[in-house]
Amino acid sequence: MTRPTRMPVSRAVHTVLLFGLAAAPAAAQTRWERQIHEQLRVISADLAPQGWRYAGSPFTGQLGQGDRETLRIALREGTRYALVALCDEDCRDLEVTVLGEDDAVLARSAGWGDRPLLEMQPRATGKYRVVVTMAHCASGPCAYGVGVFMK
Repeated sequence: MTRPTRMPVSRAVHTVLLFGLAAAPAAAQTRWERQIHEQLRVISADLAPQGWRYAGSPFTGQLGQGDRETLRIALREGTRYALVALCDEDCRDLEVTVLGEDDAVLARSAGWGDRPLLEMQPRATGKYRVVVTMAHCASGPCAYGVGVFMK
């Protein structure tokens, strides 16, 4: 899978993690970003027994209540993907939606929560838009992360 790219969005922080969820130096991360990276490590361990492999290069960023961010993620036809979004302790509700070229909703996380997960299998190889929406952030902006898993 090629490394995901993102569309420019204001107030976004993008920390690239390489395979194995290696974190950036602790001094460069806020307490909230460290929470996200730890949650991604835990989710990776939880999904591994189900056959999911971490695809690398998760996104992290910050959003205020009601804000959304659009990511561009390259996906391959016929591969099953699980996208997991996580947020810091000040966040309660995130939603993840995958859109096709014509803005059609291809997949959406089931309900709102602080760890929404969606599964999908693209019918065509290409870059897909993944929209992350922050519904509730008690003390903004709230940190979030999106991990991509495949099988």
